[in-house]
Amino acid sequence: PQFQRQENARIRDMARNLSTFRDAAALVENADYLRTSAASDEQEKALAKICKQLEKRRDRIAASETDIEDRVAATIVICEQALLALAKVSFDDRRRKTADRLTKGWNRTLKCAARARQACDASTEADAFHELRKRAQDYRMQLSLMRGAWPSAMEAKRNETRELVDTLGHLNDLSVMTQVINEDPGLAGSSQDQAHLLAAVIARQETLREEALQLASTIFQEQPEDESRTIRLLWLDAAR
Repeated sequence: PQFQRQENARIRDMARNLSTFRDAAALVENADYLRTSAASDEQEKALAKICKQLEKRRDRIAASETDIEDRVAATIVICEQALLALAKVSFDDRRRKTADRLTKGWNRTLKCAARARQACDASTEADAFHELRKRAQDYRMQLSLMRGAWPSAMEAKRNETRELVDTLGHLNDLSVMTQVINEDPGLAGSSQDQAHLLAAVIARQETLREEALQLASTIFQEQPEDESRTIRLLWLDAAR
């Protein structure tokens, strides 16, 4: 647990150090996507103007971050430190104890994902879907960890989960966009342009939520206990 906390903090702080420009660029990409799928010519023109404003904002942020090369260099060092830390940590590798550890972790991840799914079924709040995204990320990493035990099945499931993570990522970006516009309404121009943006965002969010819930129901269709037992058997067989 101490190693987990230490490395989670290391990677989290590293990501935050790079997030400002990355997030600004993501807003431009999402606004451009909304523009290309606009419901009318008038909406397309409004979204095109908003895209230009968000591009200017992105470029201002990029110009203000004069230490970006230093940040990249620091990030490389942090990644190397994380790899060194991982190389030094050791776990009890007895076959059955490792199987117990994997089974427990798998079961916990799936139960957390199930709770996140239930919350999303009951609410359209951005926080609920963001929580589901984090739990899907956990699951995708565990699938990667176990890919050697059953490569074809794990890879197929991992691809499905990546699609879910990407879908939920787009949904989160739209929530961030509306938050940024609310804090700085001038980015959206006139009240009419803002109305077009809001209509486009709401329509896209509804589609993404439906897609995410359909994907999640497919990915997490097995009971946590049943799937965890399968993982245990796969590990015990592979570790002979």
